[in-house]
Amino acid sequence: MTKNWYVVITPTNKEESTRNALAERVKTNGMDEIISKVLVPKERITEMRGKQKKVVERKKYPGYVFVEMDMNEQTWLFIKETPGVTNFLGDRNPTPVKVPEIEQILLGDATTSTTAEADIKIKFKKGENVKIKEGPFENFEGMVDEIIPSKGMVKVNIIVFNRPTSVELGYWQIESI
Repeated sequence: MTKNWYVVITPTNKEESTRNALAERVKTNGMDEIISKVLVPKERITEMRGKQKKVVERKKYPGYVFVEMDMNEQTWLFIKETPGVTNFLGDRNPTPVKVPEIEQILLGDATTSTTAEADIKIKFKKGENVKIKEGPFENFEGMVDEIIPSKGMVKVNIIVFNRPTSVELGYWQIESI
């Protein structure tokens, strides 16, 4: 038996319930040898809520569940009949996930789950025009010069007294214009 990883499509926000339903069906039907792993890859990120850092877990691939299995007509039908499963990626001829890709997905899970402090996800990009919404430079407009995810800070170039000035701000202190 050659096992490969396949991608199962499920409605967004139903990944966990689909994974649980599939794992339960595999267990009760004794298919552990044929379908060995069912997972929903996640990553840990740090968000700023108000002025507090909060580490949250997010699905890396919303709407998808990864299954390691020996693909044949019986297992294809078994997966398709599981509540929450919409389809396979590739429909009747599911394409296995390539080994380097699945290793990156699995390795990414291992590193993010053991990291104590996750990087902060900052939605701004270098060169983007922003407006400062709080602090001593409130209502000033400027351009993002540098993003520092480890600190949750953004360097913004603004004009003060007709001179360019670089200020370091928390990313929650600015907004896109």
